[in-house]
Amino acid sequence: MNCKGDSVPSRPHRMAKILSVPDEIELVSPKQMECAASWEKTEIIANEDCSDVINSFDIDGWIRRFCPELGQSSDWKGGRKWVFPVCPFNDAHRNRSAVLIQEPSGAIAFRCHHNGCAGNDWKKLRVLKEPGCYDQPPLMKVNIDGILNQKPTNADSRSDSPESACNEVTVNLIAFPKELYKVPGFVRDVMKFCLDTAPSPQSELAFAGALALQGHLAGRKVECMGGIRTNPYIVMLAPSGSGKNHPRRVVRRILSKIGLGNEVIDDTSSGQGIEDRLIVTPTLLWQADEIYEMLQAVIKDTTGTKEKMMKTLLTLHTSAGDEYTTRVKSGVNGTVINCPHLILFGACTSEGFFKSIDERIIGHGMFARMTLFPTEEQPEPQIPGELRNIPAAIEHHALQWKNFRPTGSGNLDMEAKAIIGSEEVMSVLRECQLEAHREKMKLQKAGESDWQLSLWSRAFESTLRFALIYACSEAKEPEQTSLSVEGIRWARKLVRWDIQNKLAMVKKYYYKTEFERYTEEVVALLQRWHKSKGKDTPMPGWLFNRKTKEFAPKVKEAVIQSLKSQERLEVASIVNNGKSGVTYRLVH
Repeated sequence: MNCKGDSVPSRPHRMAKILSVPDEIELVSPKQMECAASWEKTEIIANEDCSDVINSFDIDGWIRRFCPELGQSSDWKGGRKWVFPVCPFNDAHRNRSAVLIQEPSGAIAFRCHHNGCAGNDWKKLRVLKEPGCYDQPPLMKVNIDGILNQKPTNADSRSDSPESACNEVTVNLIAFPKELYKVPGFVRDVMKFCLDTAPSPQSELAFAGALALQGHLAGRKVECMGGIRTNPYIVMLAPSGSGKNHPRRVVRRILSKIGLGNEVIDDTSSGQGIEDRLIVTPTLLWQADEIYEMLQAVIKDTTGTKEKMMKTLLTLHTSAGDEYTTRVKSGVNGTVINCPHLILFGACTSEGFFKSIDERIIGHGMFARMTLFPTEEQPEPQIPGELRNIPAAIEHHALQWKNFRPTGSGNLDMEAKAIIGSEEVMSVLRECQLEAHREKMKLQKAGESDWQLSLWSRAFESTLRFALIYACSEAKEPEQTSLSVEGIRWARKLVRWDIQNKLAMVKKYYYKTEFERYTEEVVALLQRWHKSKGKDTPMPGWLFNRKTKEFAPKVKEAVIQSLKSQERLEVASIVNNGKSGVTYRLVH
């Protein structure tokens, strides 16, 4: 019985029969069968829209939410197939003619075999089931002006209007402790020079540049316990046009002045490129502009090239005190680099940075290795000083470190000077080590994710690294470099601020899925309302709908149901002046 499609007068269901028989019946050869198979494959691809190749798309989760009637999948040509009991586009198509397919490549396609459904593909199915799914989401706003300039809030100055209660932006970031700027010696001098010559002086950025420069000058020449070197990965986060480039100009100018301009690189496209540069110049300062482009390249990479670059950066950060072997090229063994020293000194907007982070960046350790210096200030401009007039004290200190060759160093290889401290220093370091361990264990017992634990796992290492930079900065001569109690406590406070700020930034701005982002936007909206109107005052439904008007209706409903099931949201029905409505209140 031929039952393709519905039985209609023009095309009734009927018994199948052989219409014609050839005079000679021959066997079909394997090559002919392979050829026929290739025709079928070409036809399917031509008729199915497989353009939505999103390896990270959770098709199983999507089916559970929007098409639960599909049930379990079946195997299909190395991929998977789900069969609709009823076509989602036409209720009359009830003979299991509509299917959803996932190719082995991850491509997703929808097809109904009825001619009336021609043109109904996967994208149209998503729009049907998930209205607004392809709409451009609003850009994530990152603004920490209010935190960096914290002032008491005057409750009397707030507007009493309902809408004004939702307009206040709550940012839970932690302002940079101003006392951390007080690093004696070189770092202080470079920071002041940077601020004096900047068209738009930014203290956080000038400070970051001074730390990176001192770390580079001491590269491969000093180390402390555990083989820790002065190679931080520093990223400046600031709005466009706020002066991110000036600290990098200062760093390059000073290094060029003492004949080390060749140790600064501005761009590299791969981990192999970094390795090749380190073979020639084993001490490098990479001033990466708009670092989010590198992060995005890693996320979107399908060839593995950019992923190798990330692995190279991770390995170099922990191999600064060891030998590093480069990749094998054309059958030739890799080159061994003695103690490669790479400092990443990157810049990016806050928005671009957090939109570029994914689980690989956070979970694989790159995020933990970075020290972030965020600022959202747009400072008042000034007439800049002359950048060519480098203060004599800065040039003298830089030349001392350039010419310093620790005892035991050869013509090519460097034998780093071991920097130690007094018994008191060792006691304070032990306190820092135990404190980091306790914080890590506290998060582990609370069931927090591995990436949060990794921040505290690297806390002691980071403390040593910045304490060593502090020691190099305050030393009058490289030979006199020694760890101090003041430097350890300064580094401890810097690292602790960095970790707490990272936790706050990720919690505030990073979301694994768009649904999670929408959910937290609703929570933040109601938090601002309760902060202004009181924790027991519900938000009227009309205002809630007005503030969430950019949400697709089904997305909004799903968010509300999700928060209710988590017991985070209370939705109550009300009657006001004869009109029915609802209110929304966070469950505290």
